[in-house]
Amino acid sequence: MVEIKVDNREIIFRVVLSGHHLATKFATIRELYDELSKGGVEKLTVIHAGGDRIVGFRWPLTESDSLFGMQVKIDVMARPGESKTSANDVLIYRSADAIVYLDDREPNQDGAAQHYHGFLRQLESLSRKPEELPLLVQIYEDAEMDRQRVFITEKSGWTPELHVTGPKNQTVLEVLTAAKIRVLENYRRYESELSKQGLEGHIKIRDRVYECVPVEPGMVPALDDDSPEVRLIEGLGGGSHSNRLTFKFLLMIALVTTIVAAVLVSVSL
Repeated sequence: MVEIKVDNREIIFRVVLSGHHLATKFATIRELYDELSKGGVEKLTVIHAGGDRIVGFRWPLTESDSLFGMQVKIDVMARPGESKTSANDVLIYRSADAIVYLDDREPNQDGAAQHYHGFLRQLESLSRKPEELPLLVQIYEDAEMDRQRVFITEKSGWTPELHVTGPKNQTVLEVLTAAKIRVLENYRRYESELSKQGLEGHIKIRDRVYECVPVEPGMVPALDDDSPEVRLIEGLGGGSHSNRLTFKFLLMIALVTTIVAAVLVSVSL
């Protein structure tokens, strides 16, 4: 789920590493952290929830990856190996903006396919849709070609993007970078669609539309002089349109309410 921190001018997305409990999710996230920490990344954290261990870190992107005039950060997190609390899976998958599914090297091709297809059914049960949730599959270069076809095959509208990792192929960081690119592509497409509708200065977060409006004095702490003051508000219009809801508009409603109340009191007296 996208998190917007207006005061800090940040938009935060979430990329989830998932897969069978034998997949190397924690080893992968540790490798990613070690690689990214060279250029600056927030601390690796471990969350214990309902008997599950969720590991992750926050990855600040460069200025060239900014969105809507704000810095983009990505929470990279690994789903527990074997979830002991189903509610954790629900929260993780609902909040994901992209998923990297790790192959577990299971020699039983039918077992690998069964687990993967069960994972897709879980996404569908949570109303996640292929067009809004990029899905990448990370396999290893020593995997058999027959196993690769398990993931390449389209199922229920899901056509995963296949990435092969290993010394002669991609690194795990290149796979994560591909996931980042897919997330940004989705939201830049939303921006473009809104712009064509005459809604410049808006942003779409899944099924909600937000509008950028000038901040009234005192509403938000002062920002750098080089940054325009903006705040994001949820659109109120039907469909993809939104109405303008500024501080002045709210103040006007408050004043009208006060005047009406005063008139009613004077009449009663």
